[in-house]
Amino acid sequence: MFYIFIFGGTVGEALTFTITIATIAQIVLAASLLISQMHRVKAFMPLSALLLVLLSMILEPVLAEFFPTLRVAGFTLMLPALLALAPLLWLYIEALTAETDWHLARRHIKHFVLPFTGVILFVLLMLLPGKTLESLLFGNPESLSGYVGGLMIAVFVLVILWTGQSGWYLLKIFKCLAHYQIRLKDFFANTEKRDLLWLKAYTLLLCCIWGLAAATVLLDNLMAITLIDRTGYALLILVLVWLLCFWGLRQHPGFEGHYLKSDEESGEQMDEAVSAREKYQKSALDKESAQRIANKIESMMEEESLYLDASISLTRLAEISGISPNYLSQTLNGTLGSNFFDYVNGWRIKEAKRRLRQTDDSIITIAYGVGFNARSSFYKAFKEKTGVTPSQYRQTA
Repeated sequence: MFYIFIFGGTVGEALTFTITIATIAQIVLAASLLISQMHRVKAFMPLSALLLVLLSMILEPVLAEFFPTLRVAGFTLMLPALLALAPLLWLYIEALTAETDWHLARRHIKHFVLPFTGVILFVLLMLLPGKTLESLLFGNPESLSGYVGGLMIAVFVLVILWTGQSGWYLLKIFKCLAHYQIRLKDFFANTEKRDLLWLKAYTLLLCCIWGLAAATVLLDNLMAITLIDRTGYALLILVLVWLLCFWGLRQHPGFEGHYLKSDEESGEQMDEAVSAREKYQKSALDKESAQRIANKIESMMEEESLYLDASISLTRLAEISGISPNYLSQTLNGTLGSNFFDYVNGWRIKEAKRRLRQTDDSIITIAYGVGFNARSSFYKAFKEKTGVTPSQYRQTA
């Protein structure tokens, strides 16, 4: 191995170093691409910051090898970086799921209280004499002054707070994504490329790794059992970074191009889900007006076959009908008893059934012809509506 030949060390150290370099290269490349596009996609701002924070956390082996005088600073910087991970991941998800055009605002300051506290502690630690700090981080000091002891207690407290912070943000993220899935179906008839299922799976993976890391630290300190060595951690980080870069570069905000124009969703859009019933009770739309809107929607679907348009959305229907998105959504849910997704796909399945009975077109041709963007979503919707697959329906029709 080149690293062993030039710098010395074991095969394990060489492998860890190689994986770390690969991770750094991946972050630098992805962050450069994201930063260059931040003016178009604001969600790339917190994602870029998240990647750069991850970069600061994995630099220690490289600094130790090439810039030994900066090793202590790199190691100490890991604390504020650790405290910034969960808030930045939350801001990224908030930006992807926002129903209004997202941007950093004053209300986001609260998410950086702990990271900023970590930065202050980092500065205070860096002001200590070099030998004292190095002894604290890599040695076993026999005695500590009151000031230094206080700093170490502060570090311990922040680590404990980080544990609670991580759990709180993970719960917040899962709640946000669950609400987002519901809201998507109020706006779109096709949710492919908008559903963020990869992000939900990614968050679950983070939970597993977080638990594994906690168990490793616990067993290592209490029983001297090492579940994952440094090479294992380096490999896990590489996988997490690669997945985040791969999907993050491809993912645009779910409501992009369909943002609400009003201020009804201002504040933290996904912080607390507002039930449809509460929204409708506050609306000025009465039953008679709602029924007139329902009749108009039904007539437009019947006469103009709007459901055949694969890109049809609530905002597009609002433009065509001249009715506000809020009133349309209220009418669909309250009067017609369906969200936009199920309502439009109900019309599509009705048309698909007609074509399956009366034509010899292939199933995939029919699926795309009636407005679906994917064969899988057509099969799923068809079976949910009819209880059978398209092939079975054609055979019995």
